[in-house]
Amino acid sequence: MALQTVDDPKVARRGEGKSRLLRELLHAAEPLTVEQLTKRLGISRNAVYQHIAALERENLVERDAPTATRGRPGQTFRLSEEGRERFPRQYALIGSLLIAQVKKHRGSSELKSYFEELGRQLAQSEGAGLQDADWRARTDEIVRLMRELGYEAESGGVSKSGVTEIRARNCVFHELAQAHQEVCALDIALLESLFGTRIEHTECMARGGACCRFKTVKPKD
Repeated sequence: MALQTVDDPKVARRGEGKSRLLRELLHAAEPLTVEQLTKRLGISRNAVYQHIAALERENLVERDAPTATRGRPGQTFRLSEEGRERFPRQYALIGSLLIAQVKKHRGSSELKSYFEELGRQLAQSEGAGLQDADWRARTDEIVRLMRELGYEAESGGVSKSGVTEIRARNCVFHELAQAHQEVCALDIALLESLFGTRIEHTECMARGGACCRFKTVKPKD
């Protein structure tokens, strides 16, 4: 059996078919049956079933309540929240506009203070119990928490003198941070609250770095 690549027309058509199906569900006023999707897309029932099965595995489509038909009730389908997130949303744009207004009326220093407070609040809500862990375990848990929050984080290890480095290969607020570097205060305040000590931001993607690099030292007992 020949291997299919992304250049294979059949694979391309399947990808296009799934995209069209997602778009139909997005525009529909209510969940749709396989029969309705077949008519709207102009493809076979079998093709619709295949697309739906694939999209369900990807958690982009989910089942809704069956609808009454002439025969047995027909299963209906709708977009999941993950499916809706596949369509563009301008979070960065509205965020940048809001930040610009705060900066205009309150100034850079107060804007930075807002982000520091947000970082501390995030640490308080997500980092319960970390202060009780030993330094190495705390570092590992902070890296795990950062990954849950969307950071591609990794630990550089803990040296014998207690120096710890965490690297984030992405910036979850990159567009905002490039326009308003006060945003970086959130990351620093988050890590300072989680570690319970001062953090040094030694490399920053918003300033042209290859990653965001954070360095700290274990406090003396």
